[in-house]
Amino acid sequence: SCSNVAPPDNSAVVTDDVEHTEKPPVFYIDGELPEIGEFTGKAQKDRFYNEYTPYFIPSDMYGTVLPYIGGVKEYKTTYDEEWVETVIYCSYGLCNAEGKIIMDAQEAIDNAYHHVSPDGFGYYQLNFMDESAYDEPKEMYPVGKSVLVPDHGKWMLELPKASYISSIDGGRIAVMVPTSFNEEHGYPDGYKAVFYNYDGEKLFEIENADYIGESFGDLTKVSGIIDGNRYEWLVDNSGEMIFGPFESIYNVGDVANVKDIDGTCYLMNTKGERITQKEYHEIYSVQWTQGILRNVLHR
Repeated sequence: SCSNVAPPDNSAVVTDDVEHTEKPPVFYIDGELPEIGEFTGKAQKDRFYNEYTPYFIPSDMYGTVLPYIGGVKEYKTTYDEEWVETVIYCSYGLCNAEGKIIMDAQEAIDNAYHHVSPDGFGYYQLNFMDESAYDEPKEMYPVGKSVLVPDHGKWMLELPKASYISSIDGGRIAVMVPTSFNEEHGYPDGYKAVFYNYDGEKLFEIENADYIGESFGDLTKVSGIIDGNRYEWLVDNSGEMIFGPFESIYNVGDVANVKDIDGTCYLMNTKGERITQKEYHEIYSVQWTQGILRNVLHR
């Protein structure tokens, strides 16, 4: 029993030949010790799954999904006798807003940043490293698989090796998926675009695309190769080309600065209608005031 134990009346405490004149703090319990059960040697975590869970399991019972850091490791690399670089890696996992663990922390995940698309879709892209591809310290290049997890946790999208998210906007998720790899270095040297909706359902593919840009109204900008030449064009939710091809197209809001394949430049709205009567050799900037076109800097 530890009840009602009075502190010792020492006027000085000597430790390692250093004298301290102040009394050390002593704590005692007034009453009986509480019953906390047998010690198991492990901290009991509040978690959704009893077993160790190194992967994400989609469910509608999580609420808001949040990342957490499970641990930190430090590696030192010596480049020469005078320069030593210290690299710090964190292990990341996922939990809900109450701290209940969904996925145990993994050192193989290079980050767990929360992203929000322009139209408010929140998600995480978890890049798992291929541990066979590096030595210590780890080269954190995402050569393994990637997983896209919406921040409500109701579904999961597994992305193929070395793929990446090119654009998320307008209700569409555009993923660039490698179609071929460099034989010497192993890096991707060809891509196709695969589109999904915000429920993780596949919409369509574009084989000749190498980049997906921002949304333009209900359309999405695509960059790729047509007949051996690089162009840009606008597609709908089926992947069909609606406007284009153009040499280039830059949009700000509901207006696009278009350079046609014949080299002429003009402004276009989301319906494909020209809103400038003149054609220019180059448009540098467009000035709007309260929704009215005020000035076009051109030559």
